[in-house]
Amino acid sequence: MAVAWMQGFPWFQVRGVTFDEIEELVPRLSAALGCDVIGFASQTAVDAFLLVQASGGRLVRILDFGAFGEERTWNRVEGAPQAWEAEAFWAEDSLTEANEQLEDMAEYEDEAVMELNRKAIAERTLIPGATLPFLGTLDTVHIGATIGLPGFYAEGHGDWSTPVEFKTGPPGFFSRLFTTFR
Repeated sequence: MAVAWMQGFPWFQVRGVTFDEIEELVPRLSAALGCDVIGFASQTAVDAFLLVQASGGRLVRILDFGAFGEERTWNRVEGAPQAWEAEAFWAEDSLTEANEQLEDMAEYEDEAVMELNRKAIAERTLIPGATLPFLGTLDTVHIGATIGLPGFYAEGHGDWSTPVEFKTGPPGFFSRLFTTFR
């Protein structure tokens, strides 16, 4: 376990937690510690991302992009959107990229998925079954930085050449749990 300080609060990182363990472990840690806990995992080889957030032992948000179910698809979007999501998913450059991807996929993507993608972009909301906004390796690093998680480059969110610390598991996989006392 690693401890980092951010904005005057201690943050704890727990390494080596699998995708399967995160959803059960996060609310248990949150209840036991009496604080917010974020479970964050990414498998970069297949563009999979999982975020589980709990507060006071209760699940607040679950985001699953390709982790369980369809690859490169928003499989689960549960709970209320968090404040950091607007910047992470819907900033102007992200919207431009999503619209470009929407045009590119028109030739090969199923019309039902295209409709979900159009709705996600228009409403700036994550929708189960949609494939946009797409999350690649750099996008998951950007999310970690946007949330302010220790170990992610945060200044400007633009220097992706800075390595992500605390990598664990097979190549292209990292999994973290973060908690802070507030």
